[in-house]
Amino acid sequence: SLRISDLSIYNLKDKLELDDKVTALYQKSLLYLVSNAFEREIGKPLLGMEKFSAELHTNKKQPTFIYSNGVEGTRSKSKSHGGFDNDTYTMNHILKRILGKSPSRSFTKEDLDY
Repeated sequence: SLRISDLSIYNLKDKLELDDKVTALYQKSLLYLVSNAFEREIGKPLLGMEKFSAELHTNKKQPTFIYSNGVEGTRSKSKSHGGFDNDTYTMNHILKRILGKSPSRSFTKEDLDY
């Protein structure tokens, strides 16, 4: 079996989740759309939705769930699901975790604006 000893999952706080619009027709996030419309049970708990975080079971505090509020924090300030890979806080936190130490050069906004 797969044993992961160190895993972080980056998510949005529920307010941002509700503001992250799939389309003009559906004014909430993709996770809300899946949970409310594409599952057999309406309001099906999905990994990544803060509103269901109390139902998550961890083992030895793993995985670590990081919830971005888009404004403050040192690990993520993403404001949308599509924004995590362009958020310097998220990408630098991931880089530091991969290297096991602070990088000699951190990502800048210009590095991630592609």
